[in-house]
Amino acid sequence: MTDTSPEIETVWLEMWKKVPPAERLRMGCEMFSTAKELATAGIQKELGRDDPKELRRRLFLRFYGTDFTPEESERILRHLEKAVPV
Repeated sequence: MTDTSPEIETVWLEMWKKVPPAERLRMGCEMFSTAKELATAGIQKELGRDDPKELRRRLFLRFYGTDFTPEESERILRHLEKAVPV
């Protein structure tokens, strides 16, 4: 569902195509960093304490929770528990 007219969508797409790939990558990385900061702040507020292992676990689940099978997620979470603190 979109509220953008096809004409505006076309103009936007043409403008976006003119942005150099390196700039698009930089923008994407900045957006991910911002999303991670916001998710981290929300999780820390939910936890009410400093718990790096639980933070790492919840960040993984928030960003990638449905991207893997339950077995794959459990394997990744076990690995994250052993990882160096954030």
